[in-house]
Amino acid sequence: MLFEQQTVKIRELHTTICKLTKAFEEKQGAVALAETRLTVRSTRPNQELVRDPVQLRLIREIEDNTEQMVKINKNIIDANIVLRSLQRNQLELEDAINVKMITISIDETQVIPLRKTIRIQDF
Repeated sequence: MLFEQQTVKIRELHTTICKLTKAFEEKQGAVALAETRLTVRSTRPNQELVRDPVQLRLIREIEDNTEQMVKINKNIIDANIVLRSLQRNQLELEDAINVKMITISIDETQVIPLRKTIRIQDF
């Protein structure tokens, strides 16, 4: 039961990491587009060069998207840490299950036949 819960959590975490990675990539595209537009506006001839509201919005958009990318990247790093912890825990559970299976196997093949040969009489 606990092992199955671990597996479900790991799958959910993989899904979350994929979504976060996709969101990060989308933000990268938005930042690249805004930077390209800002570069085009900045390379105009002197008489057309202005610092208007559109340019200020582009600068703010780049800053906002960069902040969001940093937050998303931190979430991805945190999710990967949790994922590694869950995977390590799952491996420990698998090892514990294997030890118990071996113990049961030894008990069934070696100990039970020995117990059957011992006769204990009531006094």
